[in-house]
Amino acid sequence: MSTLRASRSTFKNLLARYGLVGLSVAVAVAISVPLRGYAYPRPLTLLALVLSIWGRGLGPGLFGAGLATAMIRIVFPDLEPTFGIISDAAMFGIAAVTFSAFSGAKVRAEAALRESEGRLKLVQSAAHLGVWDRDLASDKMVTFGEYESLYGLGPDQRPMTYERWLGLIHPDDREQIRNRLRECLEQKRTWDQEFRVVWPDGSVHWLLSKGTVYSDDGGWPLRIIGVSLDITARKDAEAALRESEERFRRVFEEGPLGVALVGRNYRFLKVNGALCQMVGYAEAELTGMTFEDITHPHDLTKDRELAANLFEGAISSYKLEKRYIRKNGEIIWINLTASVIRNSDGTPLYGLAMMEDITAAKHAQEEAMVRQKLESIGVLASGIAHDFNNLLGSVFAQAELAEAEMAEGASPSGELERIKKLAVRAAEIVRELMLFAGQEGTDLESLDLSRLIEEMLALIDVSLSKHAILKTHLTPNLPAMLGNAPQIRQMVMNLVTNASEAIGEKTGFVTVTTSCIAAGAESSPGFIRLEVSDTGRGMTEGQKARIFDPFFTTKSAGRGLGLSVVRGIVQSHAGSISVTTAPGHGTTFCVLLPCTDEPIQQRHSKLHAELPREEWSGSVLLVEDEEALRIAACKMLSSKGLSVIQAGDGSTAIDLIRTQEDLRLILLDMTIPGASSREVIAEVQRVRPALKILLTSAYSQFESTRDLNAPQVSGFIRKPYSIIDLTQLISDTLRSTTLRTNG
Repeated sequence: MSTLRASRSTFKNLLARYGLVGLSVAVAVAISVPLRGYAYPRPLTLLALVLSIWGRGLGPGLFGAGLATAMIRIVFPDLEPTFGIISDAAMFGIAAVTFSAFSGAKVRAEAALRESEGRLKLVQSAAHLGVWDRDLASDKMVTFGEYESLYGLGPDQRPMTYERWLGLIHPDDREQIRNRLRECLEQKRTWDQEFRVVWPDGSVHWLLSKGTVYSDDGGWPLRIIGVSLDITARKDAEAALRESEERFRRVFEEGPLGVALVGRNYRFLKVNGALCQMVGYAEAELTGMTFEDITHPHDLTKDRELAANLFEGAISSYKLEKRYIRKNGEIIWINLTASVIRNSDGTPLYGLAMMEDITAAKHAQEEAMVRQKLESIGVLASGIAHDFNNLLGSVFAQAELAEAEMAEGASPSGELERIKKLAVRAAEIVRELMLFAGQEGTDLESLDLSRLIEEMLALIDVSLSKHAILKTHLTPNLPAMLGNAPQIRQMVMNLVTNASEAIGEKTGFVTVTTSCIAAGAESSPGFIRLEVSDTGRGMTEGQKARIFDPFFTTKSAGRGLGLSVVRGIVQSHAGSISVTTAPGHGTTFCVLLPCTDEPIQQRHSKLHAELPREEWSGSVLLVEDEEALRIAACKMLSSKGLSVIQAGDGSTAIDLIRTQEDLRLILLDMTIPGASSREVIAEVQRVRPALKILLTSAYSQFESTRDLNAPQVSGFIRKPYSIIDLTQLISDTLRSTTLRTNG
């Protein structure tokens, strides 16, 4: 069809181009007829040439001049031979030129046609278009381009007919396409359909077909011409998108997880039924709220920070365990996974949040921890009993030695000093338990670690196994470190005891080393390094990975809280701990603790503290329910010149406060029977506001004085305390109302 249209166009162009040439020739001949009597026709030939060139150009002009010359010879047959020869030559030359020009025009037209057809084929191939032209009368179909390949057919297939074309359409689409085509022809509508075709290999492909119906002058359809395009990839993408959307819809609406779309203002845009059930709100209620409205206040700051980073693009997603407050006030735990959905240019549209209710799992975890602690009580009791038996055995032995020394008239001062140190070690074991229970404070002071360990050496010696030999390399004059002295002693003792037990039944060494690590930056004061190593059996990688787990032990008889307490102490001091070990090569624990610029505090070493009698007039009330301690403290304070009044419970203490006019100071235990210690303090504030109070307890000062606001409280001393420290604290309290802490 396109070739027919091109041929018609070429014919019209030639007719238009050479029609005027014929007119020019006719004009030239008409002029020459009246001039037959003249023997000079050359101007007429020139006239024809000029007219033709002026009319349609050089090529047509030369052609016209040749025609004019031939016709003039007919008009002037009597021209002389010379002119005739010249005219013939001119005529044949002009004819040759004219033929050449005429042939060149034809060649150019054919080349242009081929170029146009080539471009059309390239377009069809690039777009994978199939062009078709169906003659409705003959049922013959002419196809071009990629038509055969769209149906999986080879180029040598038989001509396409309507019935054969229908047979290539998918059976499920065939009847619908037949009806649509009939409607298109009857109503002269544009053909525009999507349908499936089945290739010879059985694969199914989607085609888009568009066409136009051409009718005769009477409106009867003659032919339908159009193009077809493979849209399988688009259909597959649409199917995948629908499947993805369906999966998301089902997960969103039917899944067990709570799901929500959240705006940049943190307002719920859409929520599913699982979330509504989880928090007890209806969908209409939730979509009018923000996630901040149902988040527990303690979790809100972290959640806001992460959400802001998410929308700003700093993070791509985040997970968070947090608490929601249900509509009925109940608190639930959820595991939140949040991400952000962005448009094509990366702008965040809304957040996608998925929430899993883990309340039951949290409760189960807490119950498991309780069971674990209960199950470990046997191990813990065994370890503590082991320690206390050693200490009590040492105390008993030292007391017997003291008796023997006294019987011989010698001073038992050495034995008594060791008994005192054993008592300190027993107090530290108790603090170890309180630390694990979360009831131990961290009162910090400037310490010299080497000096602290030197003071412990006698206690360390009696705690080592009989197969362990202690070696120390303690660097003198170390920079100060900020620490809690009882906890640091406990840390050292646990590490040394652990190393001692790792020695086993063969003789080995336990080495304690202290040193200073210079600061890496001018602003940092550096670190104190403590290393405790042994030549024992070492540990495997599996044991090393669990060495700091609570209640984990590699020994048959556990030692209580062990290394988990050590790590807790190190972390509370902003330090770090590492372990190097290998089976058969021993173990080394390395602890790094930060230095401080504060000067090292000097601990009291005065053995005989006297209260100046001229500064004292009146009595001190000692409120202590432990009779042995109360009697001993009363006797020792009396020996220092104090007048001491005793009370074994809070009610007796309140009566004495009301009746004893000369009271100047109260030493009050924080855990007493009868009226509580806080009731005693309240009574002092009511009836004796000028009276000073010193508090004492086996708990830390932080635990003992929490939420206590009483200006009468002037100091605190922790049990077990020495009489020396107690008398010094009393002296300082009477001199000043400044709070002083000891222990």
